[in-house]
Amino acid sequence: MSRAAKHLTPGGFFASVFQIEPQPQLARVQAAAKAAGLSIVRQRPVIFREGEPPLIGLFGMMSADDLPEWFRGQTWTEPSLTIRTRAGKIHPEYSAVKLSFGFSP
Repeated sequence: MSRAAKHLTPGGFFASVFQIEPQPQLARVQAAAKAAGLSIVRQRPVIFREGEPPLIGLFGMMSADDLPEWFRGQTWTEPSLTIRTRAGKIHPEYSAVKLSFGFSP
């Protein structure tokens, strides 16, 4: 993360995917962001199959210096993104995400 932090322009946004389970992994990404001078502004757990726990997370970070002091250290945690339904089909929300990137739903 320190490399990404060095390349961010003022007001820049860095997105990352990182393992969040087992629990120490989430603490690891949080510590790495802080050590790099980044603030995690958005976090979204990812569930690979409906009904299972999230194993990875999507993280949006910005330089802490680019944020108002009162906002640093606050993270907006979004609802989980589910990739597949219990039946194994692609979840409708994930289909919309894929479509937004130009992939077939």
